[in-house]
Amino acid sequence: MRITAELIQQTEHRMNPLGEFELVLRELNIAEVENMGAARTFESIDLVSNKLTLLSNFPKLPNVVSLSAANNFIEQIELKNLVNLRNLDLSYNRISMLSELAKLSRKIEILSLIGNPVTRRQHYRLYVVSKIPSLLVLDFVKIGAKERENAKRLFNSSAGAALEQDVQAEKKSVKTFIPGESIVNRAPANLSSEDKAKLQERIANAKSVSEIEIIQREFVGAA
Repeated sequence: MRITAELIQQTEHRMNPLGEFELVLRELNIAEVENMGAARTFESIDLVSNKLTLLSNFPKLPNVVSLSAANNFIEQIELKNLVNLRNLDLSYNRISMLSELAKLSRKIEILSLIGNPVTRRQHYRLYVVSKIPSLLVLDFVKIGAKERENAKRLFNSSAGAALEQDVQAEKKSVKTFIPGESIVNRAPANLSSEDKAKLQERIANAKSVSEIEIIQREFVGAA
């Protein structure tokens, strides 16, 4: 199933246990994040148990503080537009590279990566603690002063420098994904590069369901 403006309107909306206004998109066989400009009013997004391999393509959603995407097939993440994200659940996915974790916001306070291959990497916890100073809980375990000190000590050592070199090498092997790319790919073949860039910008800045629908009709045609 595709995420559309209509689906966002019609699916379940609720107050979650943290008291956040939540958009529920779980167990819908969703394979790609798209059209999320219509979700600007929500504080939490639930994408649990879908078919996502890439967690990306979010427009700027300053209200979103919690994101749940457990039980997918996610290997890569790009969440820079979720500027106020505090709680992130990526449990039971396929993230294996520490370089993916280096992308995460320095504002995140609660993070779960249980069930991902990356948790078996040497120095995994210390790396994450070092990279996300705001983090309070990792994999349901509180981060204490001793663990923070151990992380600092590691990354001031030759072992830490070697690990950072490995992470930088990983980054070079990862393809860059473009927000709005999925809709652009469905646009007419004769669309110019300039028009494609304008389309991507309009998708990212859409502020309402009706605006997204207008963009889709104008560039892609009614689908």
